[in-house]
Amino acid sequence: MSGIFKGVKRGARRASFEAERMVRIERVQGQIGALDGQLRGAMTRLGHLTYELARRGEITHPELQQFCVQLDGLRAQITAHEAEIESMRKEAFVEETGVVYCTHCGAACASVMLFCARCGMPLQVAAPPPDSPRPAGPPSRTTGSTTCPRCAAANAPGALACAHCGHALPTQIQIPAPVWASQSSPRRMASDVGLTAPSPRQA
Repeated sequence: MSGIFKGVKRGARRASFEAERMVRIERVQGQIGALDGQLRGAMTRLGHLTYELARRGEITHPELQQFCVQLDGLRAQITAHEAEIESMRKEAFVEETGVVYCTHCGAACASVMLFCARCGMPLQVAAPPPDSPRPAGPPSRTTGSTTCPRCAAANAPGALACAHCGHALPTQIQIPAPVWASQSSPRRMASDVGLTAPSPRQA
């Protein structure tokens, strides 16, 4: 039994030794890391100082001049990329408002419309060439926006079909006044100026 206890104690001491050694190694490694950071910082400052001295001509070494040219080129590229990023940040979203032509009736429609404002058919992505002949549409309606009775969307003046759902819009046709309504009789004209026109019997 005593041999077993001695073996356990010996193993425990060995484990404690290994743990304490690892702690000391990690502590020294941390010191090395801190010193390495300081060394890198000093080298960086030395490089900046050497670069500035070489640019001012106080150090004339061919290799330093070559490094200075490379560093200048890299700095110029960085500046250009920073300006590109700044330009991207100032960009604003612009909704596309081009013109597409209905493949069914040839009417010109805004690219944001889903249905043709003339025939009510769905608009296709591909548009025909602008110089292609387009059939004449129905007579235009009265000015003023028209509300779609199906989806309640406002449509442009003269639209015959809803640009949002394709439903036919109510047509409002102005009936011209009769010709006779604009003509005045001789008796009416005479009364307007304060005279009385003679009746046919008196003549």
